Amino acid sequence: MSVVIQKFSPSPALKPYIEHYWQGDFNTSAASLLVQQIVPDGFIDLIIHLTDTRCELLQHYYFDSTPDYMIVGLYTRSFPIQFTGLAKVFSIRFKPEGIYQLFGVPAAELQETFIDIESLNRKYFRDFCHRLREKTCTGEMIHHCEQFFLQQLHNMKLQHYYLNCAAEIIRQQKGKVSMEALAAEACISIRQLEREFKQKIGLSPKQYMRLTRLSEANRLMDSGKDIDLTGLSYACGFADQAHFTREFREFIGEKPTAFLKEREKFFP
Repeated sequence: MSVVIQKFSPSPALKPYIEHYWQGDFNTSAASLLVQQIVPDGFIDLIIHLTDTRCELLQHYYFDSTPDYMIVGLYTRSFPIQFTGLAKVFSIRFKPEGIYQLFGVPAAELQETFIDIESLNRKYFRDFCHRLREKTCTGEMIHHCEQFFLQQLHNMKLQHYYLNCAAEIIRQQKGKVSMEALAAEACISIRQLEREFKQKIGLSPKQYMRLTRLSEANRLMDSGKDIDLTGLSYACGFADQAHFTREFREFIGEKPTAFLKEREKFFP
């Protein structure tokens, strides 16, 4: 295995904003080149490179090394990434509505792209990343994150509002919820909900539902069990297998059958 991932849960107070922390070792066999296809999952990652070897992303038709600290935004289609040596990273996986509340960065500004932390012009954010990289073990990095984000919550006096509620319902229901039910649960009109999603997340609620359904399909296909694509199509809220195949191919770039045969080429 060329990729090793460990995930760690945030404290309950931060769970509404952060999905999890994770640490990854990529290209552990130190091959001259490891290419992976990143499968979007509806979250946003703050990536801290812990080694001089960094991941390389496609920029203007060629691969280029990425910065020490970067935010990988909300993608709706898979995209390639490559490693030319062993690379170690620590990451904070934010819920898209959460990164706006903690850092004032709307996910809508991070759609289908990644950005260098230096470009955000937020000194406290850069200082946080610098101090995080100086930590000597994963436990210390997580402790530093917890202290920093809990202080952010205290300073900003953040409260849940209907966008948090609606986005969490979509994730909990694996994208299988009607707009009427979603608006009723969040106690807001459909029109207001659509406007807030577009302004803060950059997707409509229906687009985020679609992304969540496809992400769930990816998770089920990665379970190691024998996959019945017809049953999976219905379980993930698609009208039939043909509909699922069409949507999945647009999302991943491969048909589900080809994806299953080449699963090791995709992350996560």
